[in-house]
Amino acid sequence: MISRFEWLLILFVLVVVQILCFWGIDVSVSAMISNPSAILTNGLNIQSPLTIYHLCLYLSILAVTANIIIAVHIVEKLSKSQTKET
Repeated sequence: MISRFEWLLILFVLVVVQILCFWGIDVSVSAMISNPSAILTNGLNIQSPLTIYHLCLYLSILAVTANIIIAVHIVEKLSKSQTKET
């Protein structure tokens, strides 16, 4: 069984991933607006702004979905523990 600390750690990592995705979307959109044939030099092997935009968009969707699933799990766990106490 996963402890409360592990759930918090998972949520923290998902929030960091979400922030990095927002940064990637921001950088790639800025590059696409400034020059359509731009190449990103941000240290990643992927240099296409369009590819990074879509990759970060999909990762962002996955992170939000995982956060929702974890939140529903925690709420269900809390509601079951409250019904057992009464």
